[in-house]
Amino acid sequence: AGIMAGAFNWVMKDFMGQLGGVLFASQMGKTRAFDSDPKRWRMVAAMALDGATVIEILSPLFPAAFVLPIASIANIGKNIGFLTASASRAALHQS
Repeated sequence: AGIMAGAFNWVMKDFMGQLGGVLFASQMGKTRAFDSDPKRWRMVAAMALDGATVIEILSPLFPAAFVLPIASIANIGKNIGFLTASASRAALHQS
């Protein structure tokens, strides 16, 4: 039962991260913000990745009931960072 619980937590954490990334991309896709100021968005991407990594590193310090939600939030931040970095990369290479 312990192995299944661990696998379920891992799958849920990744699912929540992907869902958060998709929702962020769908909202940002309506704007042209990445093209108008790519350097700013590249910095936002770096900060999101760094912040999410810190949250992920600190998640074992919290009680067991909070580890999955905190790890999911960190995963959402990492997905947002990766999406933002990828979206702003093309505009930076064109300039």
